[in-house]
Amino acid sequence: MPSIGAIILAGGKSSRMGQDKANMYVNGVRMIDAVITTVSPFVSEILISTNNDKHAIYNLPLVFDEHNNKGPLAGIQAGLLKSTTESCIVLSCDIPFINGTIIDRLQSDHILNDADITIASCNGKTHPLCGVYQKKNLLVISELLAQDICKMHTALSYFKVKILDFPIEYADHFKNVNTLDDLN
Repeated sequence: MPSIGAIILAGGKSSRMGQDKANMYVNGVRMIDAVITTVSPFVSEILISTNNDKHAIYNLPLVFDEHNNKGPLAGIQAGLLKSTTESCIVLSCDIPFINGTIIDRLQSDHILNDADITIASCNGKTHPLCGVYQKKNLLVISELLAQDICKMHTALSYFKVKILDFPIEYADHFKNVNTLDDLN
């Protein structure tokens, strides 16, 4: 299988949570630790896209957005720029229940299709921050950011996207922990 990297998005404002989500605990494990542990066996490198150096404790390369306040698309751009691989699995740090089956299927399916980007979908909801992105898309991503087109669903419309649908029994694995209610 070709070499693939991972970009973990941990630079968000966490405005709904009121504090850094990545370092919050779910079932006794930091959310970012859960994502790192799950993706590690499938990738040759892991980059953490962040807006500060507090994630240096993970001894993984940190990447910082070139465009401030442009959301996850800027984090994806920063990760792809630094990655030594041609493709990266992109995962937000707030999906601590992601599992290896999902990552393996995303990676395998992406290799088999001719899409620019492969993202997960489950129960009628797409998950653009759980997908495979390619370095060859950097020019378009950079142009979108320069034009202030930062919303993920809008940005995806500029690419050939494969949506990989997962059965409803996988829905819990895609749960985002965005608020204190979600955490509880």
